[in-house]
Amino acid sequence: MKLLSFISFTPPGIKYQPRAFLFRGIASLLALIALAEPAGAVLVDDASYQTTAPTSASVPNWDVGWSQSGVTGWDYVGAVGGASGVYLGNGWVITAAHVNLSSGTYTLNGTTYAIVAESTVSPGSADLTMFRISSEPQLPALSISSSAPISFSTQVVMIGYGGGAKSWGVNTVTATHVQVTVSAYTSTDFATAYGTPSSQGRNRMTVINSAEAVPGDSGGGAFAYNSASGTWSLVGLIEAVDSNGDTYFVQLGSYSTFISQTMYSSVPEPALPALLLPVACFALWRLRHRRY
Repeated sequence: MKLLSFISFTPPGIKYQPRAFLFRGIASLLALIALAEPAGAVLVDDASYQTTAPTSASVPNWDVGWSQSGVTGWDYVGAVGGASGVYLGNGWVITAAHVNLSSGTYTLNGTTYAIVAESTVSPGSADLTMFRISSEPQLPALSISSSAPISFSTQVVMIGYGGGAKSWGVNTVTATHVQVTVSAYTSTDFATAYGTPSSQGRNRMTVINSAEAVPGDSGGGAFAYNSASGTWSLVGLIEAVDSNGDTYFVQLGSYSTFISQTMYSSVPEPALPALLLPVACFALWRLRHRRY
């Protein structure tokens, strides 16, 4: 069973009164919080952080199925405003709209880039923001999911850059197409459960690398593998977490048109007749003013 169709989140760092709803048949009371404070990273198994990039030994197929050999989703997640942001390609970065961009910089793989002034753009009221950076990292464009919603039970690899330490973990999608409000932003999200839900509670320690997001991971990425095509894609952005450690992600398939149009829109080149018009006018002027 899915979550209720509408969930309201608090402003950064403040808890609301718990709300009751059914989560896969389990009645839960959750205190929901937004992730915007610059601390922590993706928490694994209640206690640790995986700060070394994953490999196929820890995540099946992780080292294959990307746009370029030797590159994985780990290389696309950077730090911005004490939180996280994912480089998409063509000079564009995506993050949660509640992330503070006032620092004017984005750091990826040890290199700091200036955010291009007045380049930020958002899809209406959703908790998404895209911005351009001053130069392009040597990375191919990232594949972005166009599936809306993401399939139930999909395993995602979540990567965040909270507190200056990039880290990762895994989770399984347990709810999709959830309308979530964080402060003034309302987005279509999917959710993951931290550990294995059961009638006795959450069995977290037996799920290897099961993770929850913590403050500072907002704007981090969730990646999923498509076994049919043998490829990985970015499917969500980390947005919020509840008191059970279940994490909510902006469902990028619901905004794929906006993302694509933003990444590849450009000012059209003028048509040839438009280019020739000034030349023709000048020639006519010269002809009319020629002295004999």
